[in-house]
Amino acid sequence: MPSEVLGWLMALVATAALTGVVRLYAVRTGILDMPNARSSHESPTPRGGGLAILGVWTAVLIITHSAGGLPQSLTYALLIGGMLVGSIGFLDDRTEVSPIARLVVHFVSAGLFMALVSPTFEVKAAQYVFTNQVVGWLVALFLIVWFINLFNFMDGVDGIAGSEAAFVMVGAVIADTFVPGDQGPTINGLENSQLTFAGACLGFLVWNWPPARIFLGDVGSGLLGFVVGGVVVYSVSESFLTIWTWLILTGIFVVDATLTLLRRTLEGQRWYQAHRDHAYQRVARQAQSHTFVTAAVLGLNCIWLLPLACLAEANSEAAWLYWVVAWAPLVVIWAQIDRRERLTAAS
Repeated sequence: MPSEVLGWLMALVATAALTGVVRLYAVRTGILDMPNARSSHESPTPRGGGLAILGVWTAVLIITHSAGGLPQSLTYALLIGGMLVGSIGFLDDRTEVSPIARLVVHFVSAGLFMALVSPTFEVKAAQYVFTNQVVGWLVALFLIVWFINLFNFMDGVDGIAGSEAAFVMVGAVIADTFVPGDQGPTINGLENSQLTFAGACLGFLVWNWPPARIFLGDVGSGLLGFVVGGVVVYSVSESFLTIWTWLILTGIFVVDATLTLLRRTLEGQRWYQAHRDHAYQRVARQAQSHTFVTAAVLGLNCIWLLPLACLAEANSEAAWLYWVVAWAPLVVIWAQIDRRERLTAAS
């Protein structure tokens, strides 16, 4: 059995088993997500299940680095940053942490990642290359923080965040190793870690797939966002993948969260306040099914975004055009869902 498959399978099994332990702990200590007017569930549900992913991911990083699969700087950056984001998230799951305090920790974690890895972040479009060390550093910093909060915003129905993280990690490996014209599938240490992280997410989905028996909690959603954001920055810096490929793979989450945030901000609402205004939440209410939404997102990812991501990576000069093509229908879908909701509310 190839080592990549073995690592993926071990992470899946370990996370599934550890999630069961975390769930028992959450039930006994009262770490429960209680339904309210902004919830998408109807009964008290244990939360903080992302603690299991954090534990397995920590072990994966240590083992992979010990085997020479990851640079020391990247290992420490992912390890320390992930622990900081996970810790403030778990504290928020147990009690309640102010949004400002969480955001400060998110920026500290992203800043430590940038300081340890020192990536050179650039954007290529056609024959143009946009690069500036200071601007690139700031863009990468905010990108990591945005992804941390992005997964928190989008973790509103069962199974959606875990399946999205798994798809993005596996999709990135596919885009890099199996694109047309490539010399053959070869997987580097970072990509092997991505597959293992995806395995951990799938192990959690054993408990989180609709109907969920435990939620990720802030410890999990924050960790997923940090890892995805960190891998994006490092991957682009090392020229493994272009930023356009990553934007395509994460398109559904980025489009929904960004447009919803902009709309709420323009309407004078607090961006950090919990709500049920995202397009995926609205569809879940209309369909009265978490399974429908999560499966639809996963299907759209695989059928629409993944092929375009592969094409973008195989044609780097035109990658930004594939990004436009990939996002255009997502923006239209979001606008149609928003319009329908407004018409329903007005009637």
